[in-house]
Amino acid sequence: MGKNIRGKTCCKVKGCPWEIYCAWNKATKSFQLKTFVKEHNCGSIFKNNQANRKWVAKNLSEKLKIHPTLTHHETHEYMKIEFGVTIDERKMCRALQKAKKHG
Repeated sequence: MGKNIRGKTCCKVKGCPWEIYCAWNKATKSFQLKTFVKEHNCGSIFKNNQANRKWVAKNLSEKLKIHPTLTHHETHEYMKIEFGVTIDERKMCRALQKAKKHG
């Protein structure tokens, strides 16, 4: 790798502080995180097609062990906060049923 390899990205919403910056470290031969502002004050939630029913059910079953009376609304909020994804209502319903059945 050449020198001065780096990458930076930020939220596309004006005024949102979220950003990440990394640079190549020749000594460790890996990228080093230089700046990471985790806060998203814009409320952006991203859809993720890889969050299929099986994956959602697996993650919900872990949460259901601690909170067995989790409601549909609470599961949506949990997935948004914990994983940053919104889940289709039908997929969430089926995943929640599967998680409760097999959990």
